[in-house]
Amino acid sequence: MASVRHHLFLATVARTVVCFAMRSVRPLSLFTPSVRKAFFQDLHSPLVAPTTTVSPSLKSSPQRSFLLRAASAVIQSIPDGAAPETLSWQFGWLERLLDLAWNWGEDLDVVRRHCVCELYSGGQDTFAEEVTPAVKNRAELGSQLLVIAGQRVHHLLFMNDASMASRVAELPPHVSNWLRAQDPKVLRLCNPPISQTISLLDRAMNYLPEDSHDQEIAISLSEVVHKMASSQPNSLHNT
Repeated sequence: MASVRHHLFLATVARTVVCFAMRSVRPLSLFTPSVRKAFFQDLHSPLVAPTTTVSPSLKSSPQRSFLLRAASAVIQSIPDGAAPETLSWQFGWLERLLDLAWNWGEDLDVVRRHCVCELYSGGQDTFAEEVTPAVKNRAELGSQLLVIAGQRVHHLLFMNDASMASRVAELPPHVSNWLRAQDPKVLRLCNPPISQTISLLDRAMNYLPEDSHDQEIAISLSEVVHKMASSQPNSLHNT
């Protein structure tokens, strides 16, 4: 019955909040008024309103915000150096969140893209590449990956080695201005091996529309990072 299903969703939300120590989450606020009322009635009581329609005010803010926050918490619980076969617990949680997203009428692709970006943010590129095939909107993902790659390159050029800043002169002015505007501090790991950033840029270029402004930026960044890697062999490792 619908009421039982919503009790299950509420239990999943509450368990997520507890397991990942999520603060400032009000589980009941993630449900419509009719569903909240049903939580305090007999399980067999019919819901007053249809349960398949999500209130626009709920769909655009609390539910999506919760799902993305929870996905970030799950991914950030992955230990450094973890092997794929040890992550069944985390991936199980991500499946529960995707199930919630589907039942709430949310766009699953938004959650999947967020997971991919969160993994790249932590330098967990191998895991990100495993999740990426499930993403449908590759062009949007390409734009998001370009930003992460730009944040990594910004760190390489401006915050890691002062001598690298001269490489900026090799970039077109509009690309240089774009790169300077990127903030690597938002990344959980801003200095993964440069080979990973090269692969990330390649992936972004493959996803971005041809001849687009974003692809032009990705190509320019890829060229300068390849030169950095070839001129400094040690940069292929963690910097």
